[in-house]
Amino acid sequence: MPAAEDTIQGVSVACRPERGWVTIMGRLDGATLEYPVVELAVLSPEREKLAETMIVDAPPEFQMTLHLHDVPVGVPLILRVEVHQGDSSVALREYSFDYAPE
Repeated sequence: MPAAEDTIQGVSVACRPERGWVTIMGRLDGATLEYPVVELAVLSPEREKLAETMIVDAPPEFQMTLHLHDVPVGVPLILRVEVHQGDSSVALREYSFDYAPE
């Protein structure tokens, strides 16, 4: 099984706090995955889930916008990206970011 950093690549986060949005973009190493499911979750510093979604049969390049409710601007947050194939988790990575406009 490839390492998480080989499976999940090029992840970036764009914040639009005035609209309550966080847009996540990334790539998967499609050569090793068949019908992957990507789970995206934004966590508070205390690891409470603030927003989450799944992309079923994710394409090699993915983009998804999540809506955050009542999160103050400037708060440090965590993005968790987990990739599943079938019933198995094949990769998990976490990224820290600040909920602030670009």
